[in-house]
Amino acid sequence: MLIGGFLYILFRKENLVMFGWFHSLGLDNSVNYLRNISMPFSNQFPKWVLYSLPDGIWVYSLTSFMFINWYLELDKSKYFWLLIGPVLGLSLEFGQLAHIVPGTYDNMDLIICLFASAIPFLIFNYKIKERRIG
Repeated sequence: MLIGGFLYILFRKENLVMFGWFHSLGLDNSVNYLRNISMPFSNQFPKWVLYSLPDGIWVYSLTSFMFINWYLELDKSKYFWLLIGPVLGLSLEFGQLAHIVPGTYDNMDLIICLFASAIPFLIFNYKIKERRIG
């Protein structure tokens, strides 16, 4: 989550709501300092890293957290919670497509969200099988 947060802080436009929060907290100077240091690197990253990866990291982190939380007690009743990250991530993206949610729909956002949703399921499915065998 820190990586995604720093991508936003360092490389995204200052019209995002979070920059207002930083201003309210008196963190303008610190944030501007970090942004100025990182400015030479802003062209080093592909656009998908700066604009799509943070959303994927959020979906991956939430889904992984849910798995970690219920790893030893996994049953069908927990799947609702395991699906919150993927459902929210995909819903927000489709909401942008339908102009219900503010933001810009992007196919790359959707693709990364799908991969970020699948990876925790694959990892923990492997771990669960490994636990049953071992």
